[in-house]
Amino acid sequence: MYTSEEILDAAKAILPALPKLLDEPTATQLQAQLNIHLAAQDIDQLWATLERSPQTQRWRSKYLNQVKVKGSGSQLAGDMVAQPSSLIYACPHCDYRDVIFLLGMDPDPCPDHPAAVLQRL
Repeated sequence: MYTSEEILDAAKAILPALPKLLDEPTATQLQAQLNIHLAAQDIDQLWATLERSPQTQRWRSKYLNQVKVKGSGSQLAGDMVAQPSSLIYACPHCDYRDVIFLLGMDPDPCPDHPAAVLQRL
């Protein structure tokens, strides 16, 4: 489904976002684990580490889907190219986080609090 290179890129890209996605101890722990698995280029362990929390699962899925969409688009003259972003929005009522990879996209509503206004971190 995803190439080893795409998974490696996702693991590298999530490292700076972890402190906003997770509480500090969990973010620090996941950063350390990801760094170990990145150094070894252990794709299975990288995937497993990104599966550990709902926040990292959502982030990984959105990132990898964005990579697939970005790579499949045409670059004909006159095509609009979306500007990259790394905005993270949070539900004020729970630990739901949503990342916006391209400017102009709206965050997905919190599944538990759909009427909540997500706050930018």
